[in-house]
Amino acid sequence: MSFEKSQQARKKELEKGRFDKIMEGGGLPKDFVTEKEEQEGKETSGISFNVPQAPKKEKRISKSYYLKESSIKKIDKLTKEYGYSTPSSLLESVIESLK
Repeated sequence: MSFEKSQQARKKELEKGRFDKIMEGGGLPKDFVTEKEEQEGKETSGISFNVPQAPKKEKRISKSYYLKESSIKKIDKLTKEYGYSTPSSLLESVIESLK
């Protein structure tokens, strides 16, 4: 709804005394809500569209772990020392050896 329309609606509500009731009660009167629904229904009655189904989320296999800076340095050192290309490949081989 545009600003002008909202201002006009607010003026009408102030005149009818509903604005204070809305603010106190926390909701719109049922007749106001049904008027809006009917108006929106008339505006959108000729529109049709297809909403694509959301893709299913796959279960996350990997988890994130936060390491101390000193632990990261040790892992980097061991990666170079044992000739692994990446720290993750070193960690994977260590985990496999523990199984």
